[in-house]
Amino acid sequence: MKFTSLCCSFALSVLLIGCSQQGIAPPANSKLHVTLPEASFPLSVERKTNTIDDYALLVSQCGNPDSLLSTENDRPTPKIPSRLARYNLVAVNVVLVPHGCEERYDTAMRLLSGDSKVMKNGVNQIKACVSSKNHGWTIVGYVNARTQSPMSAADANSALSSMKEKRTAEPIRE
Repeated sequence: MKFTSLCCSFALSVLLIGCSQQGIAPPANSKLHVTLPEASFPLSVERKTNTIDDYALLVSQCGNPDSLLSTENDRPTPKIPSRLARYNLVAVNVVLVPHGCEERYDTAMRLLSGDSKVMKNGVNQIKACVSSKNHGWTIVGYVNARTQSPMSAADANSALSSMKEKRTAEPIRE
């Protein structure tokens, strides 16, 4: 029975990914199957050393976000570039940082949370993170857009899975 469920789940994933690559949304009566990584604070070693492009994974499973807020081109340049992918229909925001910036993001979050070890060195401990233009992105958190509070990966996956179709239009760039 488990094997059959696994096969059906895999087939559904292949169908959804295949459809998204062709710019076709799945049928309106179906729901998406979303499995995004755990990204709780403090970041796990797995998150800090991630090499998978989580933004590509997010878009392949959920479609394009409604909007994408990015600090990549801000002036002055922030020490840690970031993206916020907003899925307004289900009130989920996905927070991402470029590959290679995960450790610095984690340090900044520890500083903001009042971690005494990090507080000793302060903001000077955080060096600017520079990534190449062709880098991938790591999911570092999920935010409930209604309450502006952190969400677990399970809650984000559940909310995103409730979408009936993938958004194929390009996101609004903020």
